[in-house]
Parts: sequence; C-alpha cells; structure tokens
Amino acid sequence: MKKIVLSFLFLIVYASAYSQITTREVKKTKNTSNTQMSEKSSEKYDGSVNFLTENANRYIGETLYVKGKTESLRKHGYENFTKNYKNYLKRTLTEYADYDALAEKYFVVEDVFDYEINRKAHTFLKLKEKETKEIWYFDYDYRYEFQFPFIAVKHFEFLKEEYIGKKFVVRGRNWISSKEPMKDLNTGEIAKEVEAGNIWTCVDVSVEQEFYTLALILQNSLGQEVALGVKQLKGNYFIFTEDEVNSLKTKYGEKHCQSILEGKVNLGMTREECELSWGKPKDINRTTNKYGTSEQWVYSDNYLYFDNGILKAIQ
Repeated sequence: MKKIVLSFLFLIVYASAYSQITTREVKKTKNTSNTQMSEKSSEKYDGSVNFLTENANRYIGETLYVKGKTESLRKHGYENFTKNYKNYLKRTLTEYADYDALAEKYFVVEDVFDYEINRKAHTFLKLKEKETKEIWYFDYDYRYEFQFPFIAVKHFEFLKEEYIGKKFVVRGRNWISSKEPMKDLNTGEIAKEVEAGNIWTCVDVSVEQEFYTLALILQNSLGQEVALGVKQLKGNYFIFTEDEVNSLKTKYGEKHCQSILEGKVNLGMTREECELSWGKPKDINRTTNKYGTSEQWVYSDNYLYFDNGILKAIQ
C-alpha cells in the first residue's frame, strides 16, 4: 500500500513538472518596413510634411482628415481601413470601408502599433472619429504614400502659414497643357496671364474638388484663381517663388534667367542652368581626355553637348 501511495505521488509530481513548461520571448528584427516605429519617432511632428514614412508614431495625438474621392471612385470605398485589425486579412472586398463612413471626416490618432498577421508585421493607426467617437484602424505602410488617404491638419496649417501671400512666377514649360488649359475656379473660363514671367499670388490652401488633391489657390492680377497641386511645387518645374527668380537673375543674369523661365536652353549656358530649364536628363554620356571633359545629355528627343560644363551644341 505504501508503495502504491508513493508511486501515485511520484506520478502527480512528474505530471506537474511537465504541465509547467515555460516560454521566453525572443526579440527578432522584423522583416517588413513597418518596424521599430517607436525608436524612430521621438521628434515632435511639426507639420512640414504630410506623410511621415517610418515615423508613424509622430502622428499620435494629431488630427487627420480623410480626403474625398471623385464620384467614379466612391463606390469602391476606402481600402486599408478596418474595425477589427485582428481579423483584418479575413475580410472580403465587400467589407472595405464605406465611402460615406469616412470621407471628409476628422480622426484623432490615439495609438500606433505593430500587429503580426501571417508572420508579417502590419502597423496600424488607431483612429477615433472626432464627432461620433467611433474607432477605426488603418493599415499603414510607410513605402506607399499614394495609399495614405489623409491630410494632417497640422500640415494643412503649415502650408497656409508658409504660402499664403507668397508670390509665384509662372514657368512657360509645362505650366499649362494645350489639351487641358487651366481654368478659373470661379467662372470656368480659361485662365489668362499664364505666360512665362507672369506673377500669381497664393491666396489660399484648399482641397480642390475635381481630383481631391491638396492645392495652393493662386490668383492673378485679373482676380482669376487656379489650383496648383502642392506636389507640383517640388523641383520648381511649374513655378518659382518670386524670391527664387530674383536669386536666379543675380546669379545667371536677366537673359539666362528668362530662358530658364521659358524652358529654353541657349549655347553658353552652364550645366546647372540647363538642368533648371529642362530638368534632369534621362542619361549622361561622359568622355574625359587631356583637353577636359565632354558630356552628352540625353532627353526624350533632344541631345545637349557640353565641354567642361558649358553648353556647346544642341541636337
């Protein structure tokens, strides 16, 4: 009997030992773009950019506005939104967020966190709608700005402070397409004063309701207003600020500055002047010999030839 009791006790202890298997978390470097957000986002969001790439944590506490869509796209609603992030990949196409539930509404970012789905880390923004207090989650991917349907209110305020009242000088190249002339927002008439050198003043920043892009509202001396997408400011391809033009005149002289505004190149211009006028070439073929360096700049249907940085021929 004593042996039986001892054997029974041994079995209990043996079984208990196996029922107490413990686990330890092993920290891994995640293999997706949406990793280590918190380590990269200690800096406060200043509104100078709208899309924060890897630094999504800087959105916490900020208010985001969901841009509307053109009428033909509204039936598709919004992708990357969900009410239940844990079942995110189980949803069907018909479960994409309804357009009216999100369009042109304001959301406060309450949290930014990573959640692993099928061994892949997703970063979610936890959003609270300002009026209804409804909670949504947005699957944020730092690689694709075009998938980010928001305008940060702080970025909008930054643009207004930065640009309203500032004067811009029209560039002749790619300012207006002959097929799609720029029209006055108020009357629908074709805008005037669009030749190179004409001056327009920024009077507002707004979301234009044709393509729902964030735009500067520019006004000419006739009171006509046009919308110029904020992204079109990059590279000074469409317009220069008045201060930039004054600097170009000082640096390159009146003649070359006017050529740059008109999108023209002239013999004797420098590499820098040609790039300001025509943009970066598709390719550069370079030859170096005892006399110096020669370059051929390749554009779609034009070639520029430089000797020691000075334009010598145009083909």
